[in-house]
Amino acid sequence: MPHLTIEYSANLADVASIPELLGAVHRTACESGVFEIPAIRTRAVGRELALVGDGNPANGFVLIIVRMKSGRPVAVQEQLAQSLLDAASRCLAAAFERRSVILNVEIHDIPSLNLRRRSSTQ
Repeated sequence: MPHLTIEYSANLADVASIPELLGAVHRTACESGVFEIPAIRTRAVGRELALVGDGNPANGFVLIIVRMKSGRPVAVQEQLAQSLLDAASRCLAAAFERRSVILNVEIHDIPSLNLRRRSSTQ
């Protein structure tokens, strides 16, 4: 735990480096001090079928979803969300200049009641 998922409209792949975005989001999570580094899992998922705003096929989106064990103070969650937004914004700067792109960050708590884990981390 945690899981970071970057959903993005596939039409951004020609104006943004998704591997660079993935790396920046993962590094930001690692450097945040919020998580145990070996537990962080980050992935990117392109959405081939997506409509944004008025349906213009050039419009794009990026949604960073953080799912983490509950119990962290709101201020910590807010700082994490802002840090992720800033890191992603830097990676997407060229995309923002070339087309309409919406970037969001969501933080979701996973209640301990719903969490089970097994690990062989060494």
